Amino acid sequence: MTSVTIPFDGASLRFEVPDANLCEVLSPNPSAPLADLDAAIEAALADPLGQAPIGEWVRPGDRVLLVSDDVTRLTPVDRMIPPLLRRLNRAGVRDEQVSCIMALGTHRYMTPDEMRAKVGPEVFGRIRVFNHEWREPENLVDLGFSACGTPLHVNRALETADVVIGLGAIVPHHIPGYSGSSKIIQPGICGPRTTAETHLLSCEIEDNPVRRDMDDMAGRVGMRTIFNVVMDSEGRVTGVFFGERQAAFKAGVRAARAIYGVGYRETPDIVVANSCPCDLDFWQSHKSQYPAQRMVRPGGPRPRSRRPIAPVALPTASRRRWRSPGPWSAKRPR
Repeated sequence: MTSVTIPFDGASLRFEVPDANLCEVLSPNPSAPLADLDAAIEAALADPLGQAPIGEWVRPGDRVLLVSDDVTRLTPVDRMIPPLLRRLNRAGVRDEQVSCIMALGTHRYMTPDEMRAKVGPEVFGRIRVFNHEWREPENLVDLGFSACGTPLHVNRALETADVVIGLGAIVPHHIPGYSGSSKIIQPGICGPRTTAETHLLSCEIEDNPVRRDMDDMAGRVGMRTIFNVVMDSEGRVTGVFFGERQAAFKAGVRAARAIYGVGYRETPDIVVANSCPCDLDFWQSHKSQYPAQRMVRPGGPRPRSRRPIAPVALPTASRRRWRSPGPWSAKRPR
């Protein structure tokens, strides 16, 4: 028997699998967290990807909207916003000209305490921080249709913004291929009809119709700059990417794929999948179901199969060279 240990809800769960039935144990590839996150953030802001430093194109009278991911994500925006605000202040943009909207998509509204914890007490006291209240039609504006024909309903805060900067994380995602970049606009601050129609198609690859539609929407509302990070499976930042939307996103995707693009050796009959650390609510657990679905043998277990099980903990799986497991562990008793 092999004892398999998986992380769950801040603890470890263990179960045993007969040796003859265990294919392999998969997890994200090993990666090194940044030794000095604050220094890495400063370096990214000082040398943007694909565009000039922010002080060279932001004007003193500009109204700036920061679009941040919500409480279901681990993005350290409390570390990212203060140095960004310092640069905006130096460019002549006052705190009262800056606001931060929580890009909930169609998630539940965040509480004031959750928003304070997300952006940090200092930022929460300096600028307006508010929810994308998607349930209230009066908070949305109709911008017609995207290039793909999707109805485009977005938060009214975009109407008065001169500069829009998206804050988030890049990780494989079954609908647009990867999260981050324009996903902070759609579904982040779009209406439920826009989100429903975009989510009808799951693509799982980097360049796909959903991503192109989202990019078109982000361009239409004026989001040309993103401030994204890549994190490992423990929520530690491994890379910081600031700059022009497409250039920064492509660089982040390369970094995310190096961690989460894990190959597997054979098609198992059963896959045990774990979504940790994306386990704040049941909805987040789907992040582990889709790669499991791609791996499992069509039709499920075969009668008297001898090797049906592959425990896996990764947002994406691909058929390429096998790599050794990371945070999950499997031990055979001596």
